[in-house]
Amino acid sequence: MSTIDDSMEGRICMVTGGTGGLGLVTARALAQMGATVVVHGRSQQKAENVVNLIKEETGSTETGFLQHDDSGPGRIRTCDQPVMSRWL
Repeated sequence: MSTIDDSMEGRICMVTGGTGGLGLVTARALAQMGATVVVHGRSQQKAENVVNLIKEETGSTETGFLQHDDSGPGRIRTCDQPVMSRWL
């Protein structure tokens, strides 16, 4: 019988809406599986709090945040450079 490898080590995951609800649960689970997690949100304070919470709960040192407002048309395209320059 084969086993499923659920390790996310070496992967970078950006979680939009990661400061609450399902996004927070997702970010926490990905960090527990070893992923580098980038919490994406509009509020820097909320994102910093979530990153600190995830680091405390999971021991992850590879968790950070990206403050970015994607509410306007085409704005999501402008967040790739900060992610790539910091985490890749």
